[in-house]
Amino acid sequence: MATRSASERPNIRQVAEIAGVSHMTVSRVLNGHTNIKESTREKVLVAVDELGYRPNIAARALATQKTLRIGAIVETETEFGPASALRAIHRAARQRGYSVSSIALDEDDSTNAGRAFEQLAGLGIDALCLVTPRSASLAALRAISPDMPVLVVKPEREAELLRVCVDQQLGVTMAVDHLAALGHRDILHVSGPMDWLDARARERAFRARTRSWGMPERPIVAGDWSADFGYDFAVGLQRLPDYTAIFAANDQVALGIVHG
Repeated sequence: MATRSASERPNIRQVAEIAGVSHMTVSRVLNGHTNIKESTREKVLVAVDELGYRPNIAARALATQKTLRIGAIVETETEFGPASALRAIHRAARQRGYSVSSIALDEDDSTNAGRAFEQLAGLGIDALCLVTPRSASLAALRAISPDMPVLVVKPEREAELLRVCVDQQLGVTMAVDHLAALGHRDILHVSGPMDWLDARARERAFRARTRSWGMPERPIVAGDWSADFGYDFAVGLQRLPDYTAIFAANDQVALGIVHG
């Protein structure tokens, strides 16, 4: 296939013409400005795809004094939640002309988040996203105080951090209410590891909701996020005394319990 010369490559004005907007509007869409109508953004992105337009990243970086790169630190790339969040970050960044450099942490090293940030900062990033942190990772990030925008995917609200999250309380409430509606009044919670903020948020929500139903307060079984743990737990459980249902930490743990 022949390669287009620089003069043949589509430019921003051609994108603007097809989309029926100004070239400045195209620029704002590609730079991720928020004050753009969704219908306008969609027309621009369709025109970009139709023409195969690719912004000149080097020129944009020179003009804006930005690297157009986002750094992402994830606790693990093997668990469904963090991996899904990382894919979404990559997808959203590409739509706005950014690239993503990511690092997965070593679970056995609580100081790893600090070193990961230093490595990403050395690449030249405009912003940082920390996905599904453990307590130690969040503490390491606070100790560094990065001089750039930071987004944390975590359940608790904090004044000094911009964050997004899954509503753990709502999800747990719906799960407990569903089991209660089926007649269950004694539920065992097999949780994730307690140094994970999401696991702690689910535990708090579980205790609060079962208490509101007048259910007895039982010890929590703390595990990990894996199907192997769920399977081993179920195999070692000769019977389920008193409990009539199990609320598992995630789908993988539940799958292991079902097959155990």
